[in-house]
Amino acid sequence: MRPWIVAATLGLTLVVGPLARDAHAEPTPQELATARALFEDAVELEKKKDYAAALGMFRKVATIKSTGVVRYHEGYCAERLGRWVEALDAYNRAVLEGQGDPKQKQAVDAAKKAETALRPRVPRVHVKVSMPRKGKYELRIDGTPIASALLDTPIFVDPGKHVVEVSADGLVAKPQEVTVAEKELKDVSVELEEPGKPVADPPPKKDPEPKKDPEPKKDPEPKKPVEPAADLVPARSLVVSFHVGNASPGGQLFDPAGGQAPQFKQDGNADQANYVGFGLAFELDVGVRVLPALTVFLLGQRAGLSMSGAGKLDADSSASTRALGLGVALESPKLAKKFSVFGELSLARRWLDIDLNGKAVATFRGTEPRIRVGLTYQVASTLALVASGWLSFGSYGSATYQDTNGSTEPDLASASHTFLGGSLGVTWDAVVFQRTTPTWP
Repeated sequence: MRPWIVAATLGLTLVVGPLARDAHAEPTPQELATARALFEDAVELEKKKDYAAALGMFRKVATIKSTGVVRYHEGYCAERLGRWVEALDAYNRAVLEGQGDPKQKQAVDAAKKAETALRPRVPRVHVKVSMPRKGKYELRIDGTPIASALLDTPIFVDPGKHVVEVSADGLVAKPQEVTVAEKELKDVSVELEEPGKPVADPPPKKDPEPKKDPEPKKDPEPKKPVEPAADLVPARSLVVSFHVGNASPGGQLFDPAGGQAPQFKQDGNADQANYVGFGLAFELDVGVRVLPALTVFLLGQRAGLSMSGAGKLDADSSASTRALGLGVALESPKLAKKFSVFGELSLARRWLDIDLNGKAVATFRGTEPRIRVGLTYQVASTLALVASGWLSFGSYGSATYQDTNGSTEPDLASASHTFLGGSLGVTWDAVVFQRTTPTWP
């Protein structure tokens, strides 16, 4: 009755997208099976926030079969490690490799959203070079060659320290170390000189005159990491739920025709026997999640009841009830990332058995609709705790009654009833077939 968790099966289609290795070599079944296993392991490491290990695994998967989903996870891990330039590249690849494939639409949309949020945060350096004569030059940032066409163009870099080196034919310059912060654009001026001339250090900056009693500057509060654009949750799975609670019936238990049911007489009136009761109920639901927020399920319920107000049955009577039915559950979007509310509608066949002195005296049978609403709390990727209340109502279309002589009379009468209850339970996505970003009707 509730959908949950981050990241996996969208990706493990591994069916679409260009190959990231030799364009002439199709991956073998062995390679694809290994890549799928690597992807699942990488997703688990990502959930545990071991982004460095997860990133390495996602990149291995991409060398076998590269898809928009794999690239999205690669970008997400790189972003969490502060390697923002690599993250931008991975998000762009996710869009390119998943574009036009409906199976990868969720990953493409997530990558677009993540790239749009990250791009304005990435700092840049603007390298300006002055030379005594014309000539070709080489630009390196942290030892990585940068295309000469990007001279006088802001270049994306990760936040932190970087070393800028420029060289040219017969000209040299001292490497410069620069530090850039988030969203910062820093100008770096490099002067190339003849190798015979000493490269002068930049003139030291004069310290400003100290202010009187300067107030200490407070360190800026660290920014919270950007959450992923969309978590991946079970879209199709086998769902098992177990509930324990109470069942409190009430209503008109029996409506015999004439005086054939003396046990059910109440205040001398053989036409009706109102009752209330209470019992401990157990319920098992098994269903299939067909959408992240929609589940179809079979239900089975069993409860023992204490009876009161049932005419002469009060002293030595007992009762039990059981129900089998079919239902559908609809869940809301997550509240505070952990909670969600849900509603259910089901139709069940119910049996109500009445015993007197250890012997069965009546069995009522009927069909009832039931409404249940509740709250779920997510405790794990496929596990949630459930608190709910329910109400069912209907009429018994047939009854089998055993009279005082021990003979059985079928279909003597009908009866109306209402069941009210509450329960605590647990819901488990036992087998996940597919995952996707959550969508609700």
